[in-house]
Amino acid sequence: MINRLLPLVVVAGVLGLAGPALARDEKAAAACAGKLNPDGRAMFDSVAKEVKPDTDLRVLMREKAIPMVIFGSLTRESAQANGPAAGACAVLLK
Repeated sequence: MINRLLPLVVVAGVLGLAGPALARDEKAAAACAGKLNPDGRAMFDSVAKEVKPDTDLRVLMREKAIPMVIFGSLTRESAQANGPAAGACAVLLK
């Protein structure tokens, strides 16, 4: 009986210890965003407050970037070039 429960206890313990490490890391996200160029930073800032653990970042980034392009604060080329880096920083907020 103990032999059957031991793997379950070990897995539960590992998940309990890993949980905080997998949590939102605002300091790392801020450090990452600090390395972005101004357009990338603007894209990151536009999504940062809305990122949740279940957020589809690709959808959120598009929802925020399209109006920025339409209203002229970003060019389409800049949005395409900076989106992946801004998204990589935003992932740290999940």
